[in-house]
Amino acid sequence: MSTIEKNGSKTIIIPEQDIIASNRDILRKELADLVSEGSKHIILDMAKVGRIDSSGLSVLIATYNSLKVNEGILELINVNETIRKLFLLTRFDRYISIS
Repeated sequence: MSTIEKNGSKTIIIPEQDIIASNRDILRKELADLVSEGSKHIILDMAKVGRIDSSGLSVLIATYNSLKVNEGILELINVNETIRKLFLLTRFDRYISIS
């Protein structure tokens, strides 16, 4: 389960756990619901996320693709150094703003 805050045109979602295979479906549904509700700028606050695996990356890629179709933006904030290195290695940072 995540905390979701709407702030004007931006929606901030704060996952309460790692984004890994065993719990990715919860985040996938939350993000898909936000996109289907018309959110155009989703900010994923990664402060409480210590790990992400390939299935978690697939959730982020699917969200990015869904938003891109509607000229939306996916942004990641408070990314720890380990996850940041993974995003750089996979060139994920070329598509999604990571800070």
